[in-house]
Amino acid sequence: MIRKIILLTILAVSIFAQEIVKDKDARVGIYEQLGNKVALDTVFTTQDGVTKTLKELMNGRATIVSLNYYKCPGICTAQFAAVASLVDRLDVPLDEYQVLTMSIEPDDTPALAKEKKDTFYDSLILKANLPQDKWEFLVADQKAITDFTKSVGYEYIKQVNKDGVIDYLHAGTLVIISPSGIITRYIYGTSYSHFDVKLALVEADEGRVSATRVQALDLCFAYDAEAKKYVFQWEKIVGGTLFFGVVLFFLYLTFTGRKEK
Repeated sequence: MIRKIILLTILAVSIFAQEIVKDKDARVGIYEQLGNKVALDTVFTTQDGVTKTLKELMNGRATIVSLNYYKCPGICTAQFAAVASLVDRLDVPLDEYQVLTMSIEPDDTPALAKEKKDTFYDSLILKANLPQDKWEFLVADQKAITDFTKSVGYEYIKQVNKDGVIDYLHAGTLVIISPSGIITRYIYGTSYSHFDVKLALVEADEGRVSATRVQALDLCFAYDAEAKKYVFQWEKIVGGTLFFGVVLFFLYLTFTGRKEK
């Protein structure tokens, strides 16, 4: 009887999961591409309206990249603040690293990027006179965005709410790239250890690829403008429940099998 109940529970959860995850090919998260090279000829536009290749933007330095969008109602603001705090306190010579924030929204404009940059440059305290080209806020067309996000394994979902507002379900992470364009490290979340990032930059400068230590990934919830709230990610709960159910069923079979023997 218990075995039947567990089987029915797993079946029900599986069906529910299929219903709520309508786009089975859609993926959200980071699919690491450690050791791979990004396309350095990808073209971006800075907050000042200047067009540059990724190679020109990196300027031969180890580079910290964050992927966001400038009208994000979720984790982007927290990540911008975390990067600002990181830059403000990072004990690395300014000429040894570069910081780039790239928008995944092709309709974001240089003016919007500049507004965001000014906000977080104004929040700097220890490095209030940080050179303007040290942390660039970038926009690009869809092809450039897709080329770069695919190269670093950054998967996200674009959504259009009922009122026409564009929203994204996306992850919070930093991608560390060596001066030659090799992906050497991922640092997950929206708060960062200055020591970890400093070490990651040293490794990147030497071209050493480092395995990710912790994979606790923050995801930006989709925002329901009509209900004026964030939409909970049911697929995470369903996935966890399904996994838990399978484990319970396995343990049940193991122990009942022993008792029968």
